[in-house]
Amino acid sequence: MNNRTYILNTGSETEHRLSILEKIYGEYTTKLFQEINFQKGMKVAVIGCGSGSGIEQIYKKIGKDGRILCVDISPEQTSLTKNILESKGINNVDYVVADIEEYIGNSDYDVVYCRFVLIHLHNPIIALKNMLSFIKEKSTIACEEHSYEDIFNYPTSNAIDKYKTLLKKISNILKLDYAFGKKLYYEMNLLDIDISYVKKCVPLCNSYDQKTLLLLSLIEEKNHFISQNLLREGEIEGMIQEMKTIAKKKEIIQSPGSVFQCIGKKKSNH
Repeated sequence: MNNRTYILNTGSETEHRLSILEKIYGEYTTKLFQEINFQKGMKVAVIGCGSGSGIEQIYKKIGKDGRILCVDISPEQTSLTKNILESKGINNVDYVVADIEEYIGNSDYDVVYCRFVLIHLHNPIIALKNMLSFIKEKSTIACEEHSYEDIFNYPTSNAIDKYKTLLKKISNILKLDYAFGKKLYYEMNLLDIDISYVKKCVPLCNSYDQKTLLLLSLIEEKNHFISQNLLREGEIEGMIQEMKTIAKKKEIIQSPGSVFQCIGKKKSNH
């Protein structure tokens, strides 16, 4: 992954959007973590900083005697997350700025985890293999991955339908798979991971804040759509106005896309 393929903002420029994403998807992460046998003193590798909230949840489970490694390609996101966690007294975290498609672990961790990372990678299978290199034999790998294909709005919205089409087009141009979530279970099985948990969750949103997630994403991504000649400035502004109207109407229900979850154990032949 590099800055040319990641079309969303990083660091403080995207802090508000990430906070809304956490409001929508955070409850699923909490339930996923309940399925992982976290213990005090464990070592956990987290791929992708996100908003830092997932890391905070892990810290509460492993305690101050545990150790967390956070690997992220973005220096800005890494710095922001470090500041947030340290402000909460969470200091047992190591930070590495690196590309998970290239970075190899040392088989020293008890759990490796990522959320909404693989969809932004050219080689998500390589990333999964590299994630396995972080953990000991029979230790845990847990992934949560998005699929844009389950984005919907009811009543039907031209802007939302057009946004889904834009995501499909730009993912093809960038050679990414924004629907990788639906492949997650299959691909993890091919790596001879013993899968113990698989689930698909589709959030339904009717509040103003929740329904601004797609809107904020479009605003961050619009220059990429324009630069790839997928839409003109005026067309995108029309979409933005329609999505603002949708967000204000409580009777309209919307989903920003599904999340697929998998937990498994690293087999001893890795």
